[in-house]
Amino acid sequence: MRFIAGSTANHFHSLEPLEPFGEKPTAWAYIDDRTLVVHVLSILADGNYELQTYKRSLSGNTMTLHFSRVFPGRPELVVSGRLTRQPE
Repeated sequence: MRFIAGSTANHFHSLEPLEPFGEKPTAWAYIDDRTLVVHVLSILADGNYELQTYKRSLSGNTMTLHFSRVFPGRPELVVSGRLTRQPE
């Protein structure tokens, strides 16, 4: 998925055009302080939707990751983790 800059600073949207019932996801992203937030929205053929949200924050040698999936209309999956850079 590729993003281009939006009309507001630190906001981005996918290059793919929005096709609400084409089952192709649309995405947008923004930077909030030190966190990159990416949302991916898919509208399915049966009318349900899926929203995935990825959050990545970097502080020193540690990256915090948070993923959530909402389907259909309620949180279904949440995963969090922390990665620490190891010295070479």
